[in-house]
Amino acid sequence: MTDGSQATRSFGLRYYLHEAAVSAAINAVLSIVFALLVFGGRPSVPTHGPYSLAVDAVPQTFMISLMASLVPMLIARRRFALECARRRVAIDAFGCAIIATAIGGALHWLLLPGSGWTLRAALIYKTVYGATLGAAITVAALRARSRPRA
Repeated sequence: MTDGSQATRSFGLRYYLHEAAVSAAINAVLSIVFALLVFGGRPSVPTHGPYSLAVDAVPQTFMISLMASLVPMLIARRRFALECARRRVAIDAFGCAIIATAIGGALHWLLLPGSGWTLRAALIYKTVYGATLGAAITVAALRARSRPRA
């Protein structure tokens, strides 16, 4: 891919996989750190109610979605000389974060089982959720931006 117009059609599978792996790794680590800050020291973590996994999923989903779409798109914009304004990328990333948070928050409230998990189980869950969400949002954002706009 040597020119910007070719890059806008498709970044290529290797690029998507690389960015997804980077996003997954970063978001897994950040999810562990923040989960320890929020839940550390507790023998169990409630799934619902105040200070619960479901409540914590809202800011986690928002921040991961925002950064997992914003940062890779700004890098791709520069790397492939894409013709899109930084402001447009930021607006798209914010919209992505709002939608993902609404869906992710609702799904956490509806689907999280049990009344409480051990701290270890909560950390594993938050890590896997953060990594998976980060990778999925990164690929979705890159794919959306690689398609020509009308």
